[in-house]
Amino acid sequence: WVKRSVNYKEIGKMKVGDVDEAISKPLHNKLDPTPSQANMTLSILSRLLIFAEGLGLRIGNPALSVKKNEQKSRIRAFSKEELDSLIRTLNEMIYTGSANHFALMGIKLLLLTGQRKELIRQLQWKQIDFATGFIHFETGKGRPDRLLPLSNSAKLLLESMPSKHGKWVFPAERKAGPISTFDDCWKVVKKRAGLEDVHLNDLRAAYAGRLLAEGKALELVGDLLGTTSPQTLKRYEHLKRLQDAAIDIA
Repeated sequence: WVKRSVNYKEIGKMKVGDVDEAISKPLHNKLDPTPSQANMTLSILSRLLIFAEGLGLRIGNPALSVKKNEQKSRIRAFSKEELDSLIRTLNEMIYTGSANHFALMGIKLLLLTGQRKELIRQLQWKQIDFATGFIHFETGKGRPDRLLPLSNSAKLLLESMPSKHGKWVFPAERKAGPISTFDDCWKVVKKRAGLEDVHLNDLRAAYAGRLLAEGKALELVGDLLGTTSPQTLKRYEHLKRLQDAAIDIA
């Protein structure tokens, strides 16, 4: 992540003991226009320095003294017309083959499951049980693994995939491993759908919004999304209250 986010030459060949606040702070400030990316870069740098300290390669962690950017919470609500436009655009592009097929299918599965994009990008066939209709996610960190029930639409999409003989559900085209990103394809999709302000992660909110509109309990929505974060659930709870208010006014 650090390597992708900044000029790697600035720190790539530096001795770990030479990294100080004079390096950490400018590194963070350089990414100010993208506050979440800047904060993530700083967090990863901090973890690397903590690891180095544990190995006795340095003393102290200057990244801890750098103040992180304030981040505004974001939930992008979707109208029915916007969702219809997105689904129609995805289906048309899949049918015409106008972009990477696996990227398009992956984006559609994101919309149908509300999962984090990295979980779907790295999805393996062994995780999917068509007989029971569940996807199995390993959570690690001593927590129980998570089962995600597949909707009929999600199951049909996966069953329609061209090959189930490889390891990855969404394989890379020219090398072994999963597809490297959905983001490039998403830029084309959202432009054609007229949703240029929408981020790929906003599809989680679209999924949550549909469930809340159907009257599903907030706790269940959190379970399906795979989140127990109080902040995230609070934002979805606020979204539900707004939807309920709109229904009352109608």
